[in-house]
Amino acid sequence: MDADNAPVFHRRLSGSIRGSHFFKMLTDNIEPHCDAVVVTTLQNVRYLSGFTGSNAILLLRGNAMTLYTDPRYTIQAKQETSAKVKIVRGDLIAALEDPLAKCKTIGFENRRISFASAASLQKLLKLGANLIGIEDAIEQKRMVKTPEEIALIRESVRINSIAFERGLKRFRYGMTESDLAAEFDYQQRKLGAEKQAFDTIVAALPQVRNGKIRALAVTSVKRSPFMPDVPSLDELGYKGYEMTSYLTIVAPAGLPSEVRKRLNEAMTKLMADPDMQEKMKTAGFEANWKTIPDWAGSVRAEIAAMKDIAQKSNIRAE
Repeated sequence: MDADNAPVFHRRLSGSIRGSHFFKMLTDNIEPHCDAVVVTTLQNVRYLSGFTGSNAILLLRGNAMTLYTDPRYTIQAKQETSAKVKIVRGDLIAALEDPLAKCKTIGFENRRISFASAASLQKLLKLGANLIGIEDAIEQKRMVKTPEEIALIRESVRINSIAFERGLKRFRYGMTESDLAAEFDYQQRKLGAEKQAFDTIVAALPQVRNGKIRALAVTSVKRSPFMPDVPSLDELGYKGYEMTSYLTIVAPAGLPSEVRKRLNEAMTKLMADPDMQEKMKTAGFEANWKTIPDWAGSVRAEIAAMKDIAQKSNIRAE
């Protein structure tokens, strides 16, 4: 769902989903040589604790979780998480000095933490203490979905589908991409969505170009020609990840071969036209027409890939 091109529904998981059994499973894997683990990535803080605020650190020690956040979230933190909550005025990392004083080995998110935060954490260490990178241990756990998470994903799909249908009914000639994206967002929120996971590339592109937002990655295997400086997820280490949207022309089965041939020739000529290519580019699309045999092969390959994912994840049609 992007991915990267379709808004995704989010809802906070209850603290009970991240129960003691999950915590033990996590720490058994990432703390065999750690006295504590400091979680600074907000997505992982949310995953482990349920807290949705924009400023937080989670400290894992033994069987305990302590959430550090600022005074803005005093009430919210207590409502959202079952972890012990510490309200800090000032630097959150500095507040870890006393809790980490007796720790000899401290795990940290070496792939996610900023240089400045890592340096601040290093300064807290007492003589003989060490930082140990936990790599992507938490992300690996996040890949395995619980029944509750699967239910939320299904609800996301349902909300997106309804919001899309409602948004299209309000679509009018002359409406901008940003206006349409705002309409979809409004419809999703009316249906109970918390927010979008990401913006559509057409709506986001002007804002990326004028510097209002920063694009981190695209979900095509190769870089987008519209944002050549933005890497693909495949480049960033998520090998084989590809999730893109496309437009195609379909016809009833049994279409006469002569008609198919004429249609294919006409579309090939149209997509090669410079004026059409420019219009497609303006709309945020790459003009990449495939012949019928090539496209049929692509569709079969995509079906096979999705089928494999569904089987491995035990996803069944309802």
